[in-house]
Parts: sequence; C-alpha cells; structure tokens
Amino acid sequence: MALTAEQHSQIATVYDKAAADQRVPAPQRAAFARKAEWFRMLARIGAKKEAAASKKERPHEARPEAIRPLVETVPMKGAGQ
Repeated sequence: MALTAEQHSQIATVYDKAAADQRVPAPQRAAFARKAEWFRMLARIGAKKEAAASKKERPHEARPEAIRPLVETVPMKGAGQ
C-alpha cells in the first residue's frame, strides 16, 4: 500500500519526536532522526508527484491573452493602411 505525501510527513513528525526524547538511548535517537529525514524526503517526492499528476488531470488552463494570435497583438507596417 502506497502512502500519501501527508502520511509520510506525519510519520516523519513522529520519528522527530522520538529522536528528541532524551529518555531514548542516543543510538536509537540517531536512528529515529535518520528515519525522520527519510520520511521527509519521501513526503517531498510524493508531493511533487501528486502536483504533477493533478496538472496532467486538469486541462491546460491558458489565459485568453496568452492564446491570442501574435498577429493580432503586433501591428504590422503597411498592412491595411
């Protein structure tokens, strides 16, 4: 089962809290910190993938002025005078 970017972020937060707990032995805190960084990276990658997928799903939303032909926007010398 694949996790969403938000779920990866939540897992990273839990690992961060565990890494900050002074009652946990130092080697285990270091391991938790590494796992937190790993899940933060997965969250960033997942967010980028989700953004790219949502861009593909919706049609290109061009502004009307962006799709207007260039010929209409640039006056040509000698044309129609």
